[in-house]
Amino acid sequence: MKEIVDNVKDELFKVCKSYNEKYGYDFWNDHIKYVVQNSVNLAKKYNADIEIVELAALLHDISMPSEYGPRDEHHIYGAKIADELLTKFNYPEDRKERVKACILNHRGSKDLKRNSIEEQIVADADAIAHFDCIPSLFHLAFNKDSLDLSIEDGTKYVKKKLEKDYNKLSEKTKKEFKDRYENIMKSIFVENNVESESNSSLRDSLIKYTQYIGKKVDVIIDRPLGSSHPHYPESIYPLNYGYIPNTVSGDGKEIDCFILGEYKALKEFKGKCIAVIHRLDDNEDKLVVTSVDKDFTDSEIKVLTDFQEQYYHSIIIR
Repeated sequence: MKEIVDNVKDELFKVCKSYNEKYGYDFWNDHIKYVVQNSVNLAKKYNADIEIVELAALLHDISMPSEYGPRDEHHIYGAKIADELLTKFNYPEDRKERVKACILNHRGSKDLKRNSIEEQIVADADAIAHFDCIPSLFHLAFNKDSLDLSIEDGTKYVKKKLEKDYNKLSEKTKKEFKDRYENIMKSIFVENNVESESNSSLRDSLIKYTQYIGKKVDVIIDRPLGSSHPHYPESIYPLNYGYIPNTVSGDGKEIDCFILGEYKALKEFKGKCIAVIHRLDDNEDKLVVTSVDKDFTDSEIKVLTDFQEQYYHSIIIR
């Protein structure tokens, strides 16, 4: 399994890198990797064929960075590329057809019949992926080189997009995803006719933090692993904790960071922000930072930061 997946990843990375260098959009980091993660997680939960869904998730959008065929038919042309690649790697014919079926039927915007749990999983994972890269949706809405919408219209666009994605999900996955969906929508979109200034303030706050996702940051460690909390000496830090200099968070101080995956006390750290912990009952959020070659699931982040986040109601945004 690992060999075929690695071979397909290598092919995908090549076309994504080429497209990114040409147009400045990274299909892998901005979308496909989240579809892969979600597909594998759902396959494990639903006892589906992990290899089939992982290969299909890797290849579901490959025709777009490959610039092969019209965008509106990328599922059709993606299946053609999948056929060629999997044939080249001598993948069994029956399994190749199952991967192609997942690709052909993954689009929620098309009225497509899904005949297997693997096909449904890839379609669900594709929709969920937009919740993992919300900053990209706001960037698309507000950026002058993209939709260039006003704050009000851009917010409506993102909200409608996320609502549509949730409604595309299978009933089984809707139940799995319901709490996270409601928390995300509640935290980003203030409802019940709350005044627009307050709504705008919340969005501005989220955008301020989420702009760091996927970017490299320099962190000063002021509470290294093994140190005591300055106000609660009985509380010992099980990880390195610091801040990004020359930034301002919701409490007027620098933006704080949890450093994951480093197991010795540090004074400073250069890494990549992989997520934001958005607190629903506090005025500051936290960045989650790790080395560029590591990643952590939402569950792992929750466990590793629970020593502090257990006192707040928060959600993880990617």
